[in-house]
Amino acid sequence: MASWQDSPYFDAAGRVPDELYDLVAAQYDDKALATLMNAIGQVGFFIAIALVAKPVPGRSFSDPWR
Repeated sequence: MASWQDSPYFDAAGRVPDELYDLVAAQYDDKALATLMNAIGQVGFFIAIALVAKPVPGRSFSDPWR
């Protein structure tokens, strides 16, 4: 999104400073950087799911609803 910096939907807490991105991009190639960002996004997504679903360790995901 070209105008994310001007968008009211993104606040300062949700933005990554260009300096930080440049530092990380210097360590990884494009594919590895995309994989890293995808992994970080998936962790955030599944933590939110776990907070809602409250899965029990060692049990099947569907067991709590039986």
